[in-house]
Amino acid sequence: MAKRKRKRKSFFKQKSTKYFSRLLSELSLKKDSVANPSVRTIDNAGSVQSTNDFIYRDGTKVPVGTPYHIHIDNISKDEVYMTGGVHDSSSEIITRLNGGTTLNQYKQAKTKIPEYSTYLQPYVFEVKKKSRKLGFARRYFVKRYSDNNVFEINDVSAKKELKLYELCSIKWSLDTNQTDMERKNIENIDLLLSKGFDIELSPLQGYDSGDERDEKLKELQDTRKKLKFFREKVRKKKKRSIGKKSKGKKGKSSPTSRSQPSSSPSTGGGAY
Repeated sequence: MAKRKRKRKSFFKQKSTKYFSRLLSELSLKKDSVANPSVRTIDNAGSVQSTNDFIYRDGTKVPVGTPYHIHIDNISKDEVYMTGGVHDSSSEIITRLNGGTTLNQYKQAKTKIPEYSTYLQPYVFEVKKKSRKLGFARRYFVKRYSDNNVFEINDVSAKKELKLYELCSIKWSLDTNQTDMERKNIENIDLLLSKGFDIELSPLQGYDSGDERDEKLKELQDTRKKLKFFREKVRKKKKRSIGKKSKGKKGKSSPTSRSQPSSSPSTGGGAY
């Protein structure tokens, strides 16, 4: 037992951190340390109830029934547990593994606040090619608990942990038949309203009447005509250029052919 105590004390001297050194210096570990205004001490704070509650600095478990007191830094609110009902020279620092004071539990909960505290960004609905092919689109709407504000979000945001919002998903129809699409989406809007999601939506939002496709097809055809005309123009220009070059080469390669017409009149003159 004495050997283990010496081992713990040796370990503490070697591995003590700057934080505990600073805090212990504030405590002073003297009789007048309690009067330090920056540190508050809770004497006889309790006793160890389970071997899994505390460990010594060397990692060994603190026996059940060991009394302890707590030193609390009034500035940082950090807590240091030490053995003994009241502080004396034999008190040793122990680390709490389970439980803790209300202050300590509050600090741990505060540090574990997830990212859902950030507000979501509204999403403007767009029909994707895949949804158009399937004939429907999955849409997601949220209602903020704080002010009942309702807006649409994308599928990525819908997969997050939404603690500040209530989520509602609907299967939005993209039927090619206008009447069927309107009927189905009116039912979707009624579903949203029945759950308290008060938002204005057109049942024909995302409807494709075919006019848009016709316009795009016409633009594509016009582009193809222009491209064909341009290619034909370039081809003719290139052909003319090749023809001129070939004529120039022929003229340079046969100079005697040009002198023959001048000799024929002289021959003809002799005949006359």
